[in-house]
Amino acid sequence: MKAAVAMALIAFAGAVHAAPFVESDPYPAASTPKPTICQVWLDAATVGVDSPVVTDTAGTYCHYDLSGVSVGAHTVKAKFVLVDAVWGRQESAFTAPLNFTRPGPLQAPAGLILAPN
Repeated sequence: MKAAVAMALIAFAGAVHAAPFVESDPYPAASTPKPTICQVWLDAATVGVDSPVVTDTAGTYCHYDLSGVSVGAHTVKAKFVLVDAVWGRQESAFTAPLNFTRPGPLQAPAGLILAPN
């Protein structure tokens, strides 16, 4: 029992500190062909970053880690990509851009005193 509680706490701690991700709506599970890559474009990048798609019972979707972005305002957009042996690289249209801001560090507390209670 203690091991189960310990594992649950570890899993919860990991989830609490998980990086922020940008995620798309799923590509319908019944649709074919299915994308193999999610290409993510951050800010004014001239080249997108290829990221593997995630597939589950809901379908196939983009799931990209944003933990490395700098403090400040950003824009991200994505598209699905299918790399086919016969037809080559096929790309969807871009998503609508998503705007977000990564907050800066907190200021240090000031005015520490010893309080009687």
